[in-house]
Amino acid sequence: MNRETITDKQSIYLIIMFLLGASIIILRGGEAKQDLWLATILAILGALVVCLICARLHYIFPHNTLFDIIDICFGKFIGRLLSLMYIFFTFILTSLLIMDFGYFFTTVTFPETPKIIFNILSTIVGAYAVKSGIEVIARWAKAFLPLLILVIATFLFLLIQEMNIDNIYPLLSNKASSIIKGAFSAFSFPFGEIIVFTMVFYNFHTRKSPYKVYTTGLLISGMFVLILSNAYILALGIDTAIGTYFPAYLAASRISIGMVLERTEIVVAIIFSIATFAKLCICLLATCIGTSKILGFNDYRFIVMPISLMMVNVSYSLFDSIMDWFEWTMAIWPYFAFIFQVILPIIILIAAEIKKEALKII
Repeated sequence: MNRETITDKQSIYLIIMFLLGASIIILRGGEAKQDLWLATILAILGALVVCLICARLHYIFPHNTLFDIIDICFGKFIGRLLSLMYIFFTFILTSLLIMDFGYFFTTVTFPETPKIIFNILSTIVGAYAVKSGIEVIARWAKAFLPLLILVIATFLFLLIQEMNIDNIYPLLSNKASSIIKGAFSAFSFPFGEIIVFTMVFYNFHTRKSPYKVYTTGLLISGMFVLILSNAYILALGIDTAIGTYFPAYLAASRISIGMVLERTEIVVAIIFSIATFAKLCICLLATCIGTSKILGFNDYRFIVMPISLMMVNVSYSLFDSIMDWFEWTMAIWPYFAFIFQVILPIIILIAAEIKKEALKII
């Protein structure tokens, strides 16, 4: 398979944009209510463990993706079964991201437009980027991340006048079980999804670089998610924030500075489109890389479009309404994703450590 190289700094940029993704507009961890800040911190700490697992796998088997590592540790038969499971995971995740585009724009901006239009448009652009390679996606992330951060900072600054500190009181008033549920929800989306990068990363500057890349990307993006989620609660109140599909858009609609600055919802649409597009590209890339390895192809590019079209079909037919989509992602997705984000990585790491001893890898 053709090898593409990106720098460690570009890898960090990709992780930041990936983890921000749709989490910019969707609030997760609402079960913790006013203690969402604590649930988010716990989710980040849990994701740090996943980062260490990812980095350790790269350290033991440098210049290999997760699919290669699975084959080395489990052999062809079991390895392909595990690889198929991860391909299925990234396929569903990409389809959900395509749905995010469709539901967001048809709900808040273009209600008369069929969501399939936005599903197709986002997929076509994403497929073009993936066919160009991870190097192009990384350069795009490097160019747009400063703009993304600037727009988020501007949005938060304008939102200050709408914030009420009383909305986060009383602190630590919820049951421990509620906080844990909130942390679990926030962990599954978005932080635990960092496991996807093990399927596309294989070249680092040094063997220890993965530790820096994964943890730095997680901590920076985690800081933004923590600030944004609490900003929505401060501006809207906990009940409104967790009862709204897209609290970011509702918060932006309340920003008004005289007759000079109004209709700032476009800011939310911009940051959502930039970050979620990067996440869609990485998930699509992971699916195509895994599929090409399973089928024994030397290049993944020629299967990008067929797989993308399949994802469009799934994204259009998987749910009947935004309510069904929202309920499934809240109630089912965390438990489904936990298998791929925690359980299987631990099993693979144990197998990798055993294989390392057998192969006498330093």
